[in-house]
Amino acid sequence: MASQHTVRIEPLGKDNFDTWRIQMEALLVKSDSWSAVSGESVKPEATAENASAAATAAAAAARTAWERTDRIAKSDIILAISPSELKLIKGCETSHALWQRLQATYQSAGPARKASLLKKLTLHRMTDGEEIRDHLRGFFDTVDKLGEMEVEINPDLLTIMLLYSLPPAFENFSKRFGHKAIECGKSRGNDEAPRKIEDLSMYASSDFSPPQNAFEIESAPEREKWCLDSGCSSHLCRDTRDFSEISNVANGTLNLATKASTEIKARGTVLFTGDVNGITKRVSVKDTLHVPELRTNLLSVGKITDRGYKVIFDKFAAEIVDKRNRQTVLFADRKDGLYYIRESKSECCAATEKKESRALKTWHQRMGHLNVRDLVKYVRAGDVRALEAFKEFKAYAERQTGKRIKYLQSDNGREYCNSEFDAFLREHGIGRRLTTTYTPEQNGVSERRNRTLVEMARCLLIQSQLPPSFWAEAVNTSNYIRNRCPSSSLNGRTPFEAWTGKLPDVSHFRSFGQKVYVLNRDPKKGKFDDRSKKGIFLGYSDV
Repeated sequence: MASQHTVRIEPLGKDNFDTWRIQMEALLVKSDSWSAVSGESVKPEATAENASAAATAAAAAARTAWERTDRIAKSDIILAISPSELKLIKGCETSHALWQRLQATYQSAGPARKASLLKKLTLHRMTDGEEIRDHLRGFFDTVDKLGEMEVEINPDLLTIMLLYSLPPAFENFSKRFGHKAIECGKSRGNDEAPRKIEDLSMYASSDFSPPQNAFEIESAPEREKWCLDSGCSSHLCRDTRDFSEISNVANGTLNLATKASTEIKARGTVLFTGDVNGITKRVSVKDTLHVPELRTNLLSVGKITDRGYKVIFDKFAAEIVDKRNRQTVLFADRKDGLYYIRESKSECCAATEKKESRALKTWHQRMGHLNVRDLVKYVRAGDVRALEAFKEFKAYAERQTGKRIKYLQSDNGREYCNSEFDAFLREHGIGRRLTTTYTPEQNGVSERRNRTLVEMARCLLIQSQLPPSFWAEAVNTSNYIRNRCPSSSLNGRTPFEAWTGKLPDVSHFRSFGQKVYVLNRDPKKGKFDDRSKKGIFLGYSDV
């Protein structure tokens, strides 16, 4: 009787060989034919002419059994391959030869394959709506493939690449600061509710007690209320201060129920808190539209139910219930015929950090939860280094060009916005221009410059086949080259020419990463020692 396989796997295509191979191997093991495919079991040889009839018959039976197993394995593999890929296995007579052909095709370890995987890893970014588990799975799947090709990536660089692939919402991993790293995430008393993270597309909520901030605080303005709206197709927020991250690419028009329309300024993620039976929940509402002309913030009931939640209304209140565990995640109280989210009183009265406090919080997390006293010293030292660097640049630029700096444009970074920097600018009559928060396009020139340098550096690393640990040298080389390339914003002139008034000399340019030989100037070298040392070209000197 013919065997019936109830297991179905995704057919082999151009991009799924790694997962297909695991499932196919399991299927072949289940059908007792993997030994023929892997080469562990080979076809029995024919017996000698003078062998006995019994031995000849036994050998013939063994060959027949092996051929039958091999045919079954070969057919199972062929039936699990997409029709577009079948041309790759023409001429393969055995299942082992077929398997070897597929491995040679899809598991190439040549330079082109390595470069492709390195590029994929470098450009890997988490998209809107993507689950964090899926993002991490894809990231480390690429890392594993490179590891199979003996391409090892520095762990520190790998950590930086992973963090860079995440959106800004993942910048802060600890909600309580001013503590030691060993204390991070621990309860500080029985009255503190256990943390619980819910990964939702509508919102990501976590139970928490209001943090005891170690830094200076000031009173916060009254927060806008959130209203449940069954007729709203998207979450809407009127105040940019409620956004934890925001993008201005979502400009458009919103049609209101009165047939009027209003402008959508941006899209982003909003943070607010809710009270559920005395437990404070921090809620992050994703894909929220910024509409300044609204009278109140609106939560779309349709968006909430699309994510597997149930919204129950009664005469006095409403509740949002997780249908998976039947737990209430948010309450809303009825007022003047509308249902407003019940927010935490402690959070509504909580203080917000000053600019200096926010900067300290960020560096507290970056510095592995360093204590506040040493952290303040470190941040202030960084401010001093930025000011000293600007002083050096000012002296050099004004002496070389004969012109004076009139304005300094920057973002609101703490290293630029401090009393020492302000005093120096006033002393030398230099005006300050600050970009608006969440508006990177006001710094479009530098943003585009950074992107250009990173893209060129990536190309240099791929071309030279050097490991990503040389990214700093690649960026420096990219900047050196770009300063000597024509620019449309300078009417075809190069930045070097605009700065010095001279045409750049590029006769000394060499390919990044090529082999070089440096004269051995060691006075102790012997008469028959090498007169040069072999090296790798990593860039140009500024001198």
